[in-house]
Amino acid sequence: MRRSGGSFPSTVSPRSDPIRRKKRISPKKIAEQLSKREEAFNLVVELGPQAIAQFKKYHPLKMTISYTNPYQTTAILKASLPVHRPDELAETTNWLLFLGADIKVREMPKEVVEGLKDRQEVWGK
Repeated sequence: MRRSGGSFPSTVSPRSDPIRRKKRISPKKIAEQLSKREEAFNLVVELGPQAIAQFKKYHPLKMTISYTNPYQTTAILKASLPVHRPDELAETTNWLLFLGADIKVREMPKEVVEGLKDRQEVWGK
């Protein structure tokens, strides 16, 4: 007897075919991946109203902020910086200076701190 309604040949079942099988990720795996992602942040900065205004004027594409209150007057920036790429570190250092004094640094790679100190020495002379 022949089956009707299916587009698969009778020898291949959609459940046994590895190509057509959808892989589902368990909620436990998703939570694990998200926690790993949060651990990867090496730049954490709190932004005040003036810094948020500067952020809206210009920000690198990979950087986003999360508002911490309903009036959107404070926000937090979490990002992962590649510390082994000096050109990106220099760009990030310049951008942090662009944000102004209305920021509070919670966590920052030592390479960025060194870049900020170098910039301070240049302007101090």
